[in-house]
Amino acid sequence: MEYEVKSILGKALYNDVLRITDGDTDFTLFKNKTVLITGASKLTGYYAVCSFLAENDLYSNNVRVVAVDSDERLFELYGKLTYRQDIDLIVSRDYSNLTTNKTDFVIHTEDIDDIDGTKAVLNLLDFIRRNRAVALLLSKSDIYGSVYNGRDTIFEADMGYCDPAEKSGRRIQLQRMAESLALSLCRDGVDIRLGRICRVFGYKKSYAEDGVEDILRAAMNGTNLVIDMKKSLPQSFIYPSDAVEAIFRIIENGEPAQIFNIASGYFSSDFQVANECVSLFSDKELKLVRQNDIHPLSPMAPTLPKLDIGKLSSLGFESKTDLRSGIKRSCEIIKEGCLC
Repeated sequence: MEYEVKSILGKALYNDVLRITDGDTDFTLFKNKTVLITGASKLTGYYAVCSFLAENDLYSNNVRVVAVDSDERLFELYGKLTYRQDIDLIVSRDYSNLTTNKTDFVIHTEDIDDIDGTKAVLNLLDFIRRNRAVALLLSKSDIYGSVYNGRDTIFEADMGYCDPAEKSGRRIQLQRMAESLALSLCRDGVDIRLGRICRVFGYKKSYAEDGVEDILRAAMNGTNLVIDMKKSLPQSFIYPSDAVEAIFRIIENGEPAQIFNIASGYFSSDFQVANECVSLFSDKELKLVRQNDIHPLSPMAPTLPKLDIGKLSSLGFESKTDLRSGIKRSCEIIKEGCLC
């Protein structure tokens, strides 16, 4: 096919995509189907789109990909990939213009902050219902709010407090509303699964800022790694190629109306990321600068954002990327200078 993924993506990024296509996913499930992916300019959505396109190149699966995002720079991000015949790009904040032909699968990765709230949720769910599509809707793990479960990790059945008067609380409430509406559709036979995804780290070149990306950029530039210790708490993380494999595993083996935590099983903080960078790039003589002292957590503090992945593991998912290898691969992509 003209404009093959291999010839357009950088080598390191393409190798990441191959880790998905060569993984455990049975891509014949999507053969000759149409897949709509929201959040296509963000890290997880971008990797998912590219994996389908690469599968088409390698195995002629004839998957049609509809890449949707709220950011008008979507076309800029995909560059020459937009010339392919197997991809359509749509910019939308409320999903009212999803007028594609029959859609078989919907993978919703768009951040709830980037869409027009309730209107967008209702439009997307109605689109799924009308198409009778198999769908996976992702929420961020902050949907849990402040959980006090007395354990070390957070399970899918946990649900903590959030303040609806705060911006973060309103976001959490909207995510919870979206899940409730999706589950109500399942009662009518619509095949929807729900995922709650932890922090996805890596080099994005997407239009979302992230503290880990700042650390990686600083490390590659040989500048000081400045860490605010008060904000550097251990939490779940997952590398984007693993995140996409987890998504496919849920679609392939998960049951409708089920909720799955999506994480690697590894935990890390910004401080640990910076420490790994100091060790990995010793030739750069990086300096780790701590801002603000960290105080021991109170026994009354909420459970840290560490997601239990027992349900996901029961589907056969196993993370392939630990923190150190994820940092190395992300920095290789940074060296290439761009995603496409």
